[in-house]
Amino acid sequence: MEIKRISQHGLSIYLNAADLEELGITYEALDYLCPHTRLVIQQLLETALAQTGFDPAGHRLLIEAYPVDEDACLLLFTLSDKEERAESTEPTLFLFSSFELLRQGCRQLKLTPPSTLYWQKNQYILALWLEDRQLPQAREQLAPFSGVAADSSLLLAELKEHDRCLLAQSALEKLRRYFP
Repeated sequence: MEIKRISQHGLSIYLNAADLEELGITYEALDYLCPHTRLVIQQLLETALAQTGFDPAGHRLLIEAYPVDEDACLLLFTLSDKEERAESTEPTLFLFSSFELLRQGCRQLKLTPPSTLYWQKNQYILALWLEDRQLPQAREQLAPFSGVAADSSLLLAELKEHDRCLLAQSALEKLRRYFP
């Protein structure tokens, strides 16, 4: 288990296969409505509090889970006040398994929001800063080309810290210009 304080309001917990087995849970079985999942999350947060001082008391807690490798997962925890959360702009991350799918998706997308491109574990991750009204259109247009989409500043922080940034600004425009 690897617990990292990413920011004042953010925490990541990486659980490998042995950790998941010890906790008696799998990525697929994570469901906050399930009492066992809630117990596991509570245990993880108590460990995080002891190790990092991350304390969700008095805050809204956003919990995100992402599969990593075959038998591991990454849990991201974000603290926020309800008012802060409503006003913040979260990037939407789209995963592409090949450069050709990324190129086709960029051509298909009719919007041109601010964007950044990352490379992580043999996949391209396109971060788009979309307005709320643009999100459904972008998801629909990119669906044939991209994998799971996530909305998360915390996951973006993980990408910035651990993965390769290919295009830091205007990724969509550059991809369209140089790879039509």
